[in-house]
Amino acid sequence: MRYSFEKINPLDYKPRLIIWEVSCNCFKNKTGIKPFTTKESFAVLDSIAELSRPIVVLASNYEGNPPCDPLDRPDIIDIILYGNSIGLKMIVETTGNKLNKDFRNVLRTIGTKSIRILVNNKIKESIEQGFEQSEEFLALQKLLAEVKHDGFEIQLGLPINKFDEREIAYGIDFAVRKNARGIYFHLVNSDIKSKKKKDINQFDKEAVIMWIARQKRLLPDEMYFSPQCVRYGIKHIEDEDHDVKESCNNERSRIGHWCLGGKTFAFISATGKVQICSALKNECGNLRNTNFSFSKIWHNSDIFNWVRCNNFTCSQVQKTVDEPIPKRRNYTQILEHLEH
Repeated sequence: MRYSFEKINPLDYKPRLIIWEVSCNCFKNKTGIKPFTTKESFAVLDSIAELSRPIVVLASNYEGNPPCDPLDRPDIIDIILYGNSIGLKMIVETTGNKLNKDFRNVLRTIGTKSIRILVNNKIKESIEQGFEQSEEFLALQKLLAEVKHDGFEIQLGLPINKFDEREIAYGIDFAVRKNARGIYFHLVNSDIKSKKKKDINQFDKEAVIMWIARQKRLLPDEMYFSPQCVRYGIKHIEDEDHDVKESCNNERSRIGHWCLGGKTFAFISATGKVQICSALKNECGNLRNTNFSFSKIWHNSDIFNWVRCNNFTCSQVQKTVDEPIPKRRNYTQILEHLEH
C-alpha cells in the first residue's frame, strides 16, 4: 500500500494560512458577480474562526486587469477590525497606492501589525545604479520607509507569471536590503502542458519551487521565504509515486516539497470559490453555496480530503485532481473500505 489512509480524519486538519481575494466593484463589472457584502464577509470570517485562528491575508486579485486591491473596498477597515476581534491574524496585501498616512494610522489603531506590499514590475535591474530608479521604484522606496517608520512589520509579495531567475533574484536582494520580514511568491501560471501555441509566460513550477528552496539557504534564518502553500523537507524515493530507478541519479532521498492545500492552507477567490491555491483552479467548494461557511467546505471537500491522503507535489496534485472522482477514488469509499 503506497499511501496510508487509516489515520486520515478531516477534523485533524486545521488551516494556518488562508489567502482571500476580497472582491471589489471592478470585478463585478466583468463577471456580474456581486462582491461579498460586509455582513457576508463577517460570516466567512466567523466560519474560519470555528476551525482555528489562522493568518488571513486579504489579497489583491493580481490576475485581474486592472488588479483589484483590497483597499478599494470602502469597508476594508471593518473587515480587518472584525477579523482581529475574533482572534484571526489579519494581514492586508496591497499595491500600496492608497496606503497613505491616515490609512496607516487607522490600521495601527485597530491592531494591524503587518502589511504586505506587492512589488511586481517595480524592481528592475540597472547596470549603473543597481536598481532602476524609475518613478514606481522610488515611490516604493518611500512607502516602505514610511511603513517601517510607523512601526509595521514589512512583508513583500511577488506574483510570478514567468520565471526570470535574474529578475526574481533582484527582488530577493531588494527584500534583504530593506530588512523585510519575509518575501512571498505567488505562482500564478500553472499550465505548463498546454497543447496550444507556446506561451512565453509558461514555466516549470516544480523547478521554480525547488529553485526557491536553494535560495532560502542563502538568506537570514529569521526571514520568511517560500511559496506559502508548500512545505520543504526530505522525500524518500521509495515513498514516491514512481519507480526508484526513475529518480534523479538513483538517490534514495532528496529535498522535495509537499502541497499544503487542505492540510494547513487554502485559497478563496474573488468569486467565492475555495481552491487549493490560486494557480489550481479546481473548485473545492463555493462559499455562496454553503451560506458562506468555509468550515463546511474545509471538512467535506473531496479534493481536500484526497490531497490529505497523499504527500503530493504541486504537479502531482494538478495531475490527480484533474482526474474524474471515480478514477481518483472517492474519499468516503476509502474509509468504508478500511473499516471492513
